[in-house]
Amino acid sequence: RRSVKFQKLGPPKEHEKVDEGKGITTTAFSVGAIESFEAAIVLVALFPQGYDSTLEGLIAGIIIVVIAAYILRTQVRKVKQAIMKILVSSLLLTFAVFWYLESFIAINDILLFPIFAGFFLFVNYFSRYGI
Repeated sequence: RRSVKFQKLGPPKEHEKVDEGKGITTTAFSVGAIESFEAAIVLVALFPQGYDSTLEGLIAGIIIVVIAAYILRTQVRKVKQAIMKILVSSLLLTFAVFWYLESFIAINDILLFPIFAGFFLFVNYFSRYGI
């Protein structure tokens, strides 16, 4: 919510600023650790289906992410932080709900789009106006 407010109203005045260097590093580390843990969970879940395909997918994923990050580095820096947070939050909520529903009933992957649209609108509204 704070980054959306900063984008809209501007950053806080000089006397309101807090040293965020340490906080940014801690946040980046914790997010990286959580994402690594999530990737490890997915890889462990795939082991019973075949060790070779899991390793091939892991290596291909790392290569694709590194190449895409290098090629798109200037474009990614232009995206506002608030918009990126809204997109990532919406995607995480979408996948969580989709996989939860998929554990009970067989649903089509095309349902990801309307679920994402709904969560995007909700998160965008919540981050701008609150509830």
